[in-house]
Parts: sequence; C-alpha cells; structure tokens
Amino acid sequence: MKYSSLVLPVLVAAFVSPSSFATSYVVFGTKIHTYVQSKSGSTAHLIASEKGIYNNGEHPWCGNRAYIDFDDSALISAALAASTSKQLINFIYEDASPERVAQGHTVSRCKVTSIFSSQ
Repeated sequence: MKYSSLVLPVLVAAFVSPSSFATSYVVFGTKIHTYVQSKSGSTAHLIASEKGIYNNGEHPWCGNRAYIDFDDSALISAALAASTSKQLINFIYEDASPERVAQGHTVSRCKVTSIFSSQ
C-alpha cells in the first residue's frame, strides 16, 4: 500500500493536458496568405506564413500555418487586410491550443492570438 503514493503522481502526470505546456511564439516580418473558411466542414480560419514560424523553419506539427478562431473577427480582419495588401506583419501564436480544422481537412493546434504591424 505504501507504493501506491509513488504511482499516483506518475499517473496524474500522464493525463495532464498538452495545452498546459503551450508556448507562445512571435513571427516577425512575414507576409501571410489568409484562408477564410465556411463553418461547413471547418472550425477555424487559417493563415499560412511565407516565413518559417518556428525558429525560422516549419513548426513540428503546424508547418507554417496557424488558425484563427471563427469568433476572432478582429484577427481575421487584420489577416485579410495584411494578406491582400502583401504587407509585412508580425503575429503571435500558441502551439498547444485546442485542435481546429480548416479547409475541411487541415488540423492545427497552433492558434493565432495577435497580429500587428511590422512598421
């Protein structure tokens, strides 16, 4: 019975959500492509960066893409404006957010939390 107290912390650690280990990253001076999605078959909008989003390369599970929640109208507006004007922007994303689907098939856990001007 005294060994059960040693096993419990290991079992609890095994069930900790990966989102509790989320890291925020800033991508500086990139152009983006915006993919606005219908709610039919998708659960988020998507942006793709022309520049690597993880240490200047592709993120291990998100590549160069991150999602914008449907409810974040200010973020999708900023993304559309930056995309159509081909303006360099900066953005911040978290890499262990709840999973979302864009384009009906692209699954991402990288969530955009901020978009701001590069000038």
